[in-house]
Amino acid sequence: MQRVSQHDLSRRVPIVLHIVAVPGGRGWDGVWSVSSSVGYQALLFGRVLGTPPTTHLSSVADATTFEGFFDQLGNRTSRNVDAFLAWQLERYLVPAPFFNDGRWLRRYLQRRLDAASSATDPIDAFVPIADAEELMEAWVTKASEAGAALLWPGR
Repeated sequence: MQRVSQHDLSRRVPIVLHIVAVPGGRGWDGVWSVSSSVGYQALLFGRVLGTPPTTHLSSVADATTFEGFFDQLGNRTSRNVDAFLAWQLERYLVPAPFFNDGRWLRRYLQRRLDAASSATDPIDAFVPIADAEELMEAWVTKASEAGAALLWPGR
């Protein structure tokens, strides 16, 4: 069997999808993700996260090579990525229910534009999406309701 390096693979395959590793049938132990919510889910659930070294997830990933990723499966050491995840949930990952509220979206985009125009560091343009209570409502309650509607239509 010929080994394919990560560099060779990225040159041959323009889009790398997710690899969900399921060794021994115990459930998924890791995810290789280029840039996706699946990568965030791996972090939230304490699974191994692998990503190429050039992605925004590389600083919090367990591995940035395929070899390192597969070596980590079943051997992951606990790392604290709570601050990274909190920042993402507060300032970057906008919950879908907010996009359905035109007034909220207009105010949010205006706050982003205002922050970007006065920011000396581009990261400062990422303003809080909403207060903690509104985020909990959107991420937990509304997401649960939407999931239930998909699983059990007409209920």
